[in-house]
Amino acid sequence: MEQPKVTIEDISVSNVSLKKLFEESFYTIDFYQREYAWGEEEVRTLVTDLRDAFLEGVEAAGTRRKPEPMPQYFLGPFVYYERGDNVRSLVDGQQRFTTLHLIFMTLRSISIRLNAQGHTEMLTSVIRNFDERSKPRYRIGDEERAKVLNAIYEDRQYEGTQADSLSVRNLWRRSQDIEPMLREVPAESYTRFIEWLLNRVVMVGIRASDSNNAFRIFESMNDRGARLTAVDLLKSYLLANVGEDEDKLNHQWRHMLAELTTVRDDRSAPGHFLKAALQARYARLDGEHDDMAGIESALNLWVRRNEDHLGLRGRPDRFHAFVEELLRLATFYRTFLHASRTLQDGLEALYFNARNGLDSQMIAIFAAVRADDILVEAKDKARRIAAYIDRWYILRILSDLPVQQRDLMEAISALLPGLRRCRTADDVSTVLATHVQGEEREYAVLEGFGLRGTNRGQVKYLLARLTAFVQQGCGQHGEVPDYLSDTRPYQIEHLFANKPERHRDEIPDALRFRSLRNQLGGLVLLPDKDNASLGAMPYDEKIELYGRHNVLVGVLDQRYHRRFPGLREFVKAHKVESCMRSFGTKTPMATIVQTRQELYLRLCSKIWSFDHMGLSADDQAKFSDPFLKPEADEVAPPPRKIRLRTDVARMVAAGVIQPGTRIVFTHLGFNHWAQINDEGRITLEGTGGIYSKIDEAGAFVRETRTCDGMGMWYVTREDGEMLSLRALRDQAVAAGVLAGRRM
Repeated sequence: MEQPKVTIEDISVSNVSLKKLFEESFYTIDFYQREYAWGEEEVRTLVTDLRDAFLEGVEAAGTRRKPEPMPQYFLGPFVYYERGDNVRSLVDGQQRFTTLHLIFMTLRSISIRLNAQGHTEMLTSVIRNFDERSKPRYRIGDEERAKVLNAIYEDRQYEGTQADSLSVRNLWRRSQDIEPMLREVPAESYTRFIEWLLNRVVMVGIRASDSNNAFRIFESMNDRGARLTAVDLLKSYLLANVGEDEDKLNHQWRHMLAELTTVRDDRSAPGHFLKAALQARYARLDGEHDDMAGIESALNLWVRRNEDHLGLRGRPDRFHAFVEELLRLATFYRTFLHASRTLQDGLEALYFNARNGLDSQMIAIFAAVRADDILVEAKDKARRIAAYIDRWYILRILSDLPVQQRDLMEAISALLPGLRRCRTADDVSTVLATHVQGEEREYAVLEGFGLRGTNRGQVKYLLARLTAFVQQGCGQHGEVPDYLSDTRPYQIEHLFANKPERHRDEIPDALRFRSLRNQLGGLVLLPDKDNASLGAMPYDEKIELYGRHNVLVGVLDQRYHRRFPGLREFVKAHKVESCMRSFGTKTPMATIVQTRQELYLRLCSKIWSFDHMGLSADDQAKFSDPFLKPEADEVAPPPRKIRLRTDVARMVAAGVIQPGTRIVFTHLGFNHWAQINDEGRITLEGTGGIYSKIDEAGAFVRETRTCDGMGMWYVTREDGEMLSLRALRDQAVAAGVLAGRRM
């Protein structure tokens, strides 16, 4: 029997802000809907899209003479029907709504730490309210989710159980991912970001008259009548101009779409491929054209408007060759796409880069891969380029430099001219060697690098790579995905509990203790349940239990060495005898952490060596190793000045702040001093810790994840007046000494 069709009387459509959507209704999820299943990748896409749209809007607004409202951001449609009493049932949109709810709770915790009471209340109203029985109720969710939502809302640890559903477990994991993804938003701009998110981000609500109509609308949107995409429009334009063999090329194009879509059932893969290929091979880099953005936003229109640049106008033969080139490159893309989703021998770096959100690696790869390459050659080029980007990422992390999309695109844009000329994999290595030589002095790997502010995800990834490298090197099982998986989660374990009183004789200053405790060398990875069981146990008691875990932590147990010959071979082969070892129970905490810090950096040197990029021995001999300290008789080249994108760095560059200026942060009655260097970095005098962001320096002092550094750090002027960095910046802007602030 044919189902009744949806008529116009059955639906209504409205364009609504997130504030209105969440403030005026509660949302339930019908029983037939799947669990909340978004992974880190999907959440990262949503959060970073919102974050980048906000930052771009602020930056654009700063260039206008007259203030204008921030631009709206469209977040797509959703389908629902009313159940009564301000309750709506979501038929399509659960994943986005649930993730937005988690974002609101994360921002609420941040606003509480920043003492932004008005914005805390604003967020509270879109997170939960009271139902008709005056009982607190979350805007989206059910009784099953209440316990985990309470923990997230109250900014405390959630103690899960074996009985937890996939949704409950995933809600907690994804809630822990969001704040690090917002790291590029300065603390003083969070309130503006909250206002923009609630008032200027909109969705289109499609309201059905009842559940049956809602489900039919959902089916209509997803199963039939889909509108033409940019990929469809590009195909239509190209094939209409190829002349002969149109049917043959049409068949091949359809096969290409089907092949790319089969990888993780990703319908967006064809569009991502075409954008990457066009940007890689044809985008102009002269500064006069905005080809990268044009291809990203409307690739079909960009091709139509750039027929002359592409050599297509009036040439069916060139159209034919252009389509054939894309079809051939698509076969390589499928291989690379699969490798970016699952570890593949020789292409591991593609997986690691995708895991870290560095999907623009495909642009660099397709600048070098040619349509007439054989698969082995194409894979070799991809391996070397992906290894370069993987190393770029880890060096920037260890140097406390930003690793956002625009930072990667700057690096890739510099590579493209050289990569486009490459015919062989060795040509690729020659290009990479040139850029390594120019970049090495940019990286000042911080000897005291460790856990700080919102970099927990980056530190966990680094520990996962180190742990897997040692496991495999000792002949044991252990893959990076094992340590990053949601199914058997691992947590960062501190070797030393947060009990400064236990080490007061050695380290009387609590701030110095925390700095040392959080260094990379004082951290390991353990399964979350084992990590929780150790609690605040003293180090000399924990090492007896570490032996049952991975080699990198087990090595701290002296008995581990005696029963594990593979470990001795690994230590000898990698020349880490002095630092990969156990310690006596009386060994000072500082000695253990610093020795382990040296071990980790030596292992980084092995993992991220030049070998993976195919650099020759002669090329490698030209470069110093940024992971390692120079030998006593070596003279390290002076580091090149890094251009940080922070307000403090801008103030230094403009002469508003002089290098060496001391600043002070008063917390709990104590003054904490720091110095600003010529790059705009901040060095805490009490610990020696170096920070690129003033917010993170303040957050460390306060022992919080967030701090409005510009408002809390003060400088003393020549007349003795104490002035916050924010006030100093605003005065410089008003005087015309400093350009309008970016945030």
